[in-house]
Amino acid sequence: MKPGASLLVKSKNKGRNALMKNRIIGICLVVIMAMALVMPANARSGRETMEVIFNNIRVVVDGREVDLRDANGVRSIRLFTMGLSICR
Repeated sequence: MKPGASLLVKSKNKGRNALMKNRIIGICLVVIMAMALVMPANARSGRETMEVIFNNIRVVVDGREVDLRDANGVRSIRLFTMGLSICR
């Protein structure tokens, strides 16, 4: 060993390690985004019986009562509350 030589060996793979780290992070991000796109497609569909209650709900905006109508503006909309229970 030469005088003044260091016993520490510098890694020649320093650039490779950073590249591999970036590649793994990129793959993880792609997998997370793919899962986020697929998850809403797994929503439950079907029919379920539930309890709804007409409670004469009124909507007031700026102190004036608003008459709610459908998208065509023809029929009046009645607001209902849905009884939710956590335990079934």
